[in-house]
Amino acid sequence: MTRTHHHPSRAGRRVRLAVLAPALLASALLSLALARPAAASCGLDVCPLDPPASSDSAGAGPAADSAAVHVPTWVRLSSFTATDGTQGAYLETLLRGEYRGFAGWVLGASLPIVHLMIDEGDSHTGLGNGVLFGEWNRSPRRGLGFAVGAQLELPIGDSGAGIAADHVEALPYLRLSVHSGALAVSVTGGARFGVGADDDEDGDGDEPPNLGGVSVLHDAGSGPLYVNPHESQELLYQLLAEYALLGQRVRPGLLVRGQQVLGGDVDTRSFLTGGAQVGARLSESIDLAMQVELPLLEPARIDWRTALGLTVRL
Repeated sequence: MTRTHHHPSRAGRRVRLAVLAPALLASALLSLALARPAAASCGLDVCPLDPPASSDSAGAGPAADSAAVHVPTWVRLSSFTATDGTQGAYLETLLRGEYRGFAGWVLGASLPIVHLMIDEGDSHTGLGNGVLFGEWNRSPRRGLGFAVGAQLELPIGDSGAGIAADHVEALPYLRLSVHSGALAVSVTGGARFGVGADDDEDGDGDEPPNLGGVSVLHDAGSGPLYVNPHESQELLYQLLAEYALLGQRVRPGLLVRGQQVLGGDVDTRSFLTGGAQVGARLSESIDLAMQVELPLLEPARIDWRTALGLTVRL
């Protein structure tokens, strides 16, 4: 079976960016007009806590949030190009609920609704896999914080349509954050472990198709995984730097995200994207954030990705 990879088409990327640019510019201008920053995404599928470096005092961790329930919603659009010429995009609506009523803790769950579009005209809408997560945060001294968390992905999504993987995944992670004045920097690292993933065979003895240089994690006959392709064992990491402007009302930032494949017979083991984000606070109960990412290495798992997030605190 022919191996296929996510590999950026420069011409296709230019066309998509030209179409997307007005929307990105409008989102950025809207965010810059608002009040305070929204929480940053940690790049490990779910980021339940604000970076702990935002805490100005030392202690066992942040106090219980006065708004115990947070409801973040992200809309994320990603484009991909496979080496066999297949092009497409997928739109994810990421619904999430968080409970922050315990000091230093966040517990929650998320569920994505995905619309997959293939350039040949095929499209499919279905559920992605649900995620349960928890994070514990501590600030041992002023300007320094760390967090320990874990995510558990449950195979309840539509794996047959290439929207979701068909196995359980665990993702423990650590985060270290520091801040000085208006500058905040955080480093996050984690590991993905797939349980019950079949990386090597597709039922007829042939090697399964690959996307982005990683084995497609499906059982026999399920087809390729187009949405967020990955390997069953990976290291994940992110570096995020933010700078507060206008008296903490706006927080633009730069980020780098990477994945390092640990196992399996794959052609590409390192993936890296870079991007920018901006967040703001509409009110005491509503935050808005926007992100855009592009690949820094080729082959890549995406041609580009942009996201717009809204968080409501109840």
